Amino acid sequence: MLKSFDTHVRPDRAKDEYDASYILSLILDVGEEMLTCGAEINRVEDSIYRMLTSYGYRKVNVFAIPEYISVSIVDYTGKILTQSRRIYKFSNDFYRLEQLNELSRHTCSHNPSVTELYNRLENMDSVFYAKNTSLIALAHFLGGAGFCIFLGGDIGDGFAAGVVALIFLAMGRFSKVQNLNKIFYTALSALLGGLAAIILSHFGIGAHVDKIMIGDIMLLIPGMALTTAIRDMLCGDLIAGILRFLESVMVAGAIALGYAIPIYLLGGMLS
Repeated sequence: MLKSFDTHVRPDRAKDEYDASYILSLILDVGEEMLTCGAEINRVEDSIYRMLTSYGYRKVNVFAIPEYISVSIVDYTGKILTQSRRIYKFSNDFYRLEQLNELSRHTCSHNPSVTELYNRLENMDSVFYAKNTSLIALAHFLGGAGFCIFLGGDIGDGFAAGVVALIFLAMGRFSKVQNLNKIFYTALSALLGGLAAIILSHFGIGAHVDKIMIGDIMLLIPGMALTTAIRDMLCGDLIAGILRFLESVMVAGAIALGYAIPIYLLGGMLS
């Protein structure tokens, strides 16, 4: 779950309502949040470029990779301005991404002032997940159970897979776990998921531990990241695409390692 962003530059010290450095900073905030929410590189670069050119800035250059964004412009006075962002958090928050896309379109068509743009960012609804915990929990449960049954498990296996999916959700709710390296976090999730699947099967909740594991593995597979990586490469963003592709491969390896450990250690419980 993404927390509310509170790092936007306040417009109090802006020279005027269209101070180029503040406009650039806030638009870069929009791009940063889009990338954090799971947008592809091409969309982030294009959105930032369109927003800045709509204000009349010249020589707008945007460079983005999954962990970094850099933007330079030439303002009305001919002054060159350059700002950058280092990206640390990643998620797939399409609810917030939809709001950011709407803000991007509004910015291009209306050129809001520094104060208006700041207020729109600050007032953006970012608590969807906090307000809908039960809905998100149900989605996780049905996702794990659905994949398990679809791949050959029975109702009992599906229930067990749903319980393991809730364990994944619970892990994501702890802030300390959220700050872990993505690859290590995935390996830890797979490890706990494998342990839970074996233990549940041992106590009669689900008869086919392999089907339970496969159902939950589907929740961890970085399919969206891999698809985005291929799209980035096809769009010409080779660096971003290769980085995301390598990360996807390493995440897949972490899933395999995480599930292999409990199978090796608790193999006797499977018989």
